[in-house]
Amino acid sequence: SIKIIASFSKLSPTTATVRRDGVEQQIPTNELVPGDIILIQTGDVLPADCRFLTCEGLKVNSAELTGETKPITVTVHCTGQILMESTNIGFYSSFVEQGMGEAIVIATGDNTILGKMSGTTTKDSSGDEITNLHREVNRFVLMA
Repeated sequence: SIKIIASFSKLSPTTATVRRDGVEQQIPTNELVPGDIILIQTGDVLPADCRFLTCEGLKVNSAELTGETKPITVTVHCTGQILMESTNIGFYSSFVEQGMGEAIVIATGDNTILGKMSGTTTKDSSGDEITNLHREVNRFVLMA
């Protein structure tokens, strides 16, 4: 399970293209805040949870988060009551397989869906860091 957590870190983008005060600029992802407008294109990894404002042929793969291997065709319209199922919402660490668009940041860091899943870290008896996601993965493996 530690390898799974480490794989999320490797997927994390370090910079994002944003439009602030009408100016497009590259900023470190740790400087993103809710309300920022991010510009995304093929090959990008979403730097935050976001709601799509525009999209042109946009397909996003959230397999690391949802387990669904097929990319989702993005729309700007809410398509479901459940956040995880609406095609106008993108999630941190999702891969943009095709297209381009703009989105508004709705959550960053620990406040993203993935951040909430991984939770806060604690030390186990061996001194290794354990997260809520570690515990859930371990519990699932033990039950299987």
